[in-house]
Amino acid sequence: MSKTGWSNSSVFLEYLQRHFVRYIQRPDSSQAVLLIFDGHTSHINVPVLEWAQRNNIVLFVLPAHTSHCLQLLDVGCFGPLQKIYNNMCHKFMRDNPSSKITRFNVASLASKAYVKALSIGNLVAAFKKTGIHPLSKAAISPDNFKPSEPYIAEEEVPLSPFSPVPDSFFLAQETVTQNKKSYNMSTKKTLSSVVSGQEITRSDIALEITQSKQCSKQSAPSTASSHLTKSSKVPTTAKQSSHRLQCDPVPGPSGICIHSDSDSDTSEEMSDDDKCCVCYQFQPRELKNCLSLVITKWAQCDHPGCGHWTHLIYCCTQRVIRRNDTFICPCHASSHTEE
Repeated sequence: MSKTGWSNSSVFLEYLQRHFVRYIQRPDSSQAVLLIFDGHTSHINVPVLEWAQRNNIVLFVLPAHTSHCLQLLDVGCFGPLQKIYNNMCHKFMRDNPSSKITRFNVASLASKAYVKALSIGNLVAAFKKTGIHPLSKAAISPDNFKPSEPYIAEEEVPLSPFSPVPDSFFLAQETVTQNKKSYNMSTKKTLSSVVSGQEITRSDIALEITQSKQCSKQSAPSTASSHLTKSSKVPTTAKQSSHRLQCDPVPGPSGICIHSDSDSDTSEEMSDDDKCCVCYQFQPRELKNCLSLVITKWAQCDHPGCGHWTHLIYCCTQRVIRRNDTFICPCHASSHTEE
């Protein structure tokens, strides 16, 4: 994988050629394959379209600003992946109190969590939750796509006649900035309106994408020449830093979407001996919706023949257990007091 991540269209095409085609299951190339993804600019390019048409692969772009509800991995897999990985990290820290998670053991923990989270059951539940298969228009509530209501002030505060007038230099710069924004937004909206919610491998859609790319290339030299004059005055260090910022991968807009009512399996299969003897859960209920990695403190009961594990702070009154301390879980606390 290139350091530029998915921001480079050639990397996306290389992934499709070397990885995607290798692992998809179909009897022969005559059977069409549906590939669903978001409308990132690295996905929408002419080489990818031509390659997909030659290999009988249907490319479908999700509608804009709907990935939080329609992106399968976000809805059904990334949430369970984070929970399972957190649980494995907690269990590792509990079983190995003198060790810590390093680059030598993080791959083992992450790979096990990945296999459990991206299971067949979770993938099937993700298709069902998004309403893609079986097709269900009622799977997603229309309330998720309602536009934001603008804020309207009750009374407009009049400007004071003694307010300072902005300098003409700043007014001119603001005009230039607004023009650039309007140009960029018009270009993005044009391509987005073509690919959003469309099968882009269809001949008419592919033709519009090709024409849009050609128009953007023709307009590129004029904008590049205007930036060239300004960049000649920029120091070398600033140029290098700006180049690094452009090459670094940029996170996508999807993020993690955890649905409490999801049909996917979000709990790791663990024995009862690994769970807390009070709440009968591996993760405390107080941390159920926590998205960050929080290391839970545990203590094992020293009562003869017990060996139960208990959450400290959450399921008992003790907050910490020090070396050579004796801990009795709530199951035997009363009997231990009587003795």
